[in-house]
Amino acid sequence: MKEKCTVEMMSNRAELAIQLLQEVLDQHGTLSNLAEVTMPSTREDLLYLQRAILTGSTIDSYPDESSVLDVVSALPSGQIWATYIRG
Repeated sequence: MKEKCTVEMMSNRAELAIQLLQEVLDQHGTLSNLAEVTMPSTREDLLYLQRAILTGSTIDSYPDESSVLDVVSALPSGQIWATYIRG
């Protein structure tokens, strides 16, 4: 059975999604800088991860195509972000 979303849950998820992007930008400066030092699909996977945080779901990790798990694990809240990634 799907969990009913409350306004408070949605607000918390939005705050987490904002925090993820802020931590990425604090560490890499820009998404372009991130793209220069990571695998090709990493930037896209960060957007999918942000959506997963907003919806309370997860994304799959494909280490041969994306270094999203490595990138987020290195962030201050890496343990939180990793819970939204399978694989």
